[in-house]
Amino acid sequence: MIDDAAKSAAERELAIVLARKAQGRREIARRSFGEKIAMMEALRERLAPFKRERERRRVARAALVAAAASAAPLHADGGGDRDGSASATSAGSNT
Repeated sequence: MIDDAAKSAAERELAIVLARKAQGRREIARRSFGEKIAMMEALRERLAPFKRERERRRVARAALVAAAASAAPLHADGGGDRDGSASATSAGSNT
């Protein structure tokens, strides 16, 4: 259980955070449309390295998945039934 002193301290901290957020929203609301656009462009520039790194990881992950899929057959016998019909396992069912 959280004691009353810790609870009230957490509530005070939360109130401070919420007040600061409200102040920030008021400051942004006072800005002109052009200033808001400039703010968003600056944000986009700051985030660009993170977006590039995320895209690099996505491409690398896709390459790994493609390499793994082409390197190993699904079954040791080369992949399913010999009569041409797909078995439940080779059809992708995981039941």
